[in-house]
Amino acid sequence: MIKRKITVTYDFNKITKEFCENAMAKYPKCYDYDDDDPNYISNWIDRKITFESFTNTGKVSKSEFSKKNYKERFIQFVKPIAERKFAKEIAKEKMLDRDRDKDTARALKLKAIVDNANWENIQDKDLAVIKTKMSHSKWYSNVVGEMHTPSEYLTVVPVNVAKEAIELQNIRRKHQDDPKFNFWRTSYKCREIRVADHDNQDSYAEIDPTYENWEDIFNCDFLPDSL
Repeated sequence: MIKRKITVTYDFNKITKEFCENAMAKYPKCYDYDDDDPNYISNWIDRKITFESFTNTGKVSKSEFSKKNYKERFIQFVKPIAERKFAKEIAKEKMLDRDRDKDTARALKLKAIVDNANWENIQDKDLAVIKTKMSHSKWYSNVVGEMHTPSEYLTVVPVNVAKEAIELQNIRRKHQDDPKFNFWRTSYKCREIRVADHDNQDSYAEIDPTYENWEDIFNCDFLPDSL
């Protein structure tokens, strides 16, 4: 028996009683249907179920379904989804175990290149944006915060090491769910720039999007949409 938490999310139609792994994909026009159509978006309910025991052959343990009086129709729907997710997780773990040493060695070589880049007297156009992320702070949903645009954070490195930084970043992302990967050793020198129309208690805004467009300031040729 293998202990592993696998959560299956699915949709349930309260009118037709249909179980669906992804109703939006199966019924892409569900937003456009008339309110009286049984597959109208409001008739679908998001649900989830978590399994914790699997057999050595990757099947959901029968004990998982004996905990509650599940109908056979639901079991036949959800069981293959859970087993598919389980198999995918096991395959990913094996792949990460196989590649960890090789990826770490490559990451350390890339880190050395990026860390040795020259930051002296560097111009804005010589800085490449290699990653962006938006703030998801709950502050933006309160009375004061909702008057502002969420902060955006840019990760930049010198243009001449941007390709190496991106490759290193991709290796780290590949292992993001790998507890055995050494993220501390493979962290690299970069700069984070905050784009915001407001300061906060932790940091100030380096670029105000009300007046400046950061895409006109830095080199954006290495962003995913540009490659």
